[in-house]
Amino acid sequence: MHDMDTEMDGDSVAAVEFLARSKTRIRLLTVLAREQELSKDELHERFDASRTTIQRNLSALADRGWITSSNSDYAITTAGEWVAEDFAALLETVEEATRLGPVLGSIDTTTFDFDPRQVGFEVTTPDPGNPLKMVHEHTRAIQQADDIRTLLPETGVRAMKAGHERTTDAGVPLRMVVSEPVLDVFRSDPEFRDYFEDEMAADTFSLFVTETAIPYYLGILDDEVQIGVSEDGKPRALLSTKSPQVFEWAEHTFAEYRSDARLVDEV
Repeated sequence: MHDMDTEMDGDSVAAVEFLARSKTRIRLLTVLAREQELSKDELHERFDASRTTIQRNLSALADRGWITSSNSDYAITTAGEWVAEDFAALLETVEEATRLGPVLGSIDTTTFDFDPRQVGFEVTTPDPGNPLKMVHEHTRAIQQADDIRTLLPETGVRAMKAGHERTTDAGVPLRMVVSEPVLDVFRSDPEFRDYFEDEMAADTFSLFVTETAIPYYLGILDDEVQIGVSEDGKPRALLSTKSPQVFEWAEHTFAEYRSDARLVDEV
């Protein structure tokens, strides 16, 4: 492992900057890495740029040793393939960091045994005209699920109503592990109490309460996993995926919390 503070090569940084400054150079290198070899005319057909611009950038890539030219044909070199592959990976990392970073910044991702960049999370956040967009998406998933398991650090009446309908009307198994404050809300808040009492009477409903802090909402809805992020008690974002790796982690996480929780057997 290199110490990037002391061993970063200035020439290498300059080479990365050289490539990153030009979308044309990035595309030329990517296309040649994929096709291995193309003629000058074939390259011109693929790019909406002047012949002068394309030629200038091809010459610059050749000067770096990333492509070679023979007559009117251009081919990728081994070094060029390495650069194209790793630069594409860097772009994907930056894209995922930009997309997921603000969401995952408030979550301790060390509890994950998967790489969030690799599982294809769909991210739902508020829209200006739909500030509760993530709540609606969460509720929709509950309404369509035939098996529901959730970890709840906090609760909302929309989700409570949707879960109530699935377990009392449709007979869907609903297993919940909640924090002590959530249980207090279920028992004392008029908006929740009737739903709670009905669910407690249903054979398909199981409720557990834990003294262990629940850091975020976790839902296992059939084969979909949801992770909810809140800030100051308000929903901020919802991550969802059907990744088998995340599903396995979610099942294990739910089972751990459930094993440390106690069954709630009275209203």
